[in-house]
Amino acid sequence: MHDNSFYNWPNFSDEEIKTNSEIICGILEDFIRIQDWFESYNEFINHDNPEKNYVNQVEGKLNGINLILKIGRIEKEEHKEFLENSIYSLTSSMPRTMDAKKRAIQICESLKKDILEMAKNL
Repeated sequence: MHDNSFYNWPNFSDEEIKTNSEIICGILEDFIRIQDWFESYNEFINHDNPEKNYVNQVEGKLNGINLILKIGRIEKEEHKEFLENSIYSLTSSMPRTMDAKKRAIQICESLKKDILEMAKNL
């Protein structure tokens, strides 16, 4: 395991914790804003579509989540899959009326807890 992996979060200096938190929260905030836009866009393009099955294919091609996992050196596939699913689930369960930055901070904190729990089993 790499020293700068997010699995080693408790051993980071205060500066590393601050920097990594800013990076993660910044990427998540952008991701949330884009997801909110896609939700609004999908509602618009499905306005008169009873099946509500029109979706913008770009949605599935965003790299923000993968970048977080790459920066954090999360390499186990099952961990990546769990964290990615967790981010999508948390993002979709939070109300879009809630500030994107606040949602990003909450998701960031949840990710840290999940990663630290995963680190116990390495």
